[in-house]
Amino acid sequence: MKPQSSNPEHKRMKREKKTIGYMAEIYCRGHHETKGELCPECLEFRDYAFMRLDKCPFQEKKSTCGKCLIHCYKPDMKLQVRKVMRYSGPRLLISHPSLAFHHAWDARRRGLTADGGPDSSGFALQSRPMRPLRKATMRGLMPCPLRACSRF
Repeated sequence: MKPQSSNPEHKRMKREKKTIGYMAEIYCRGHHETKGELCPECLEFRDYAFMRLDKCPFQEKKSTCGKCLIHCYKPDMKLQVRKVMRYSGPRLLISHPSLAFHHAWDARRRGLTADGGPDSSGFALQSRPMRPLRKATMRGLMPCPLRACSRF
């Protein structure tokens, strides 16, 4: 699969824009105490995010931007996106539950490889790496399996 031509009118891309727009509103209302209109900083952020979505080469075939191979956000905007999403994500569940559900579902989609094809990792959610057994036994969280074997 190759990257697709820009089609900002696809329903998936419209939903992505609506989601990031609502997240920017929630963040601005909570941090900058605005009502209705966005402050200039949040307006600039929202317009930048819309522009990046319009220029996304994968369009409706992509997963969320966090799993994308092409990191097209500038470093300072990437930090801003993290702050906005970390604050707005849980609040989006209350104000717009369907968008929050779709965003969570899209995050489960397969990522894309460098050639634009689906990643072989499937729909599995990434979890924290497990601690080595030795660290858990040293803390006394579980009995050491080697001690049990040495009894025999």
